[in-house]
Amino acid sequence: MDENSPSIEPQSAPVHPFPPLSGVPDSANPKIGGWLAFFCFVQIIVAPLIVIVGGGWALWEALHIAGAYPVLVLLVVSSFLGTVALTGFGVYATIFVYRVRPGGVRLVKQYLVAVLVWTFLETGLLSLGSLAISNL
Repeated sequence: MDENSPSIEPQSAPVHPFPPLSGVPDSANPKIGGWLAFFCFVQIIVAPLIVIVGGGWALWEALHIAGAYPVLVLLVVSSFLGTVALTGFGVYATIFVYRVRPGGVRLVKQYLVAVLVWTFLETGLLSLGSLAISNL
């Protein structure tokens, strides 16, 4: 080859200083971390403990005044059973997310909507109890 002929060199791919943002890497077993790990811990460990301790205390207090306010015991038991059922659903949904199962995110969304609905229902339920007690 002479000096005036163009040389053909393979071109290398451009080097970027930062990797492209592609979302979550494809992996068979992605790790759960950050806020999602905290959410899972709270839903699986802390929430059931709070329900057991708080519900047990409420039931204990309601049983002490059951003779004077029998309606209150019914309302407290109803509230406790609903909260236990909702907490169980929350643990179930969170385990789906923690194990990265299909439909886990959908279950957690349904759980969060159920928490919102139950909050309003329970507030109404306990308001009915206060009306019943004030009418005695």
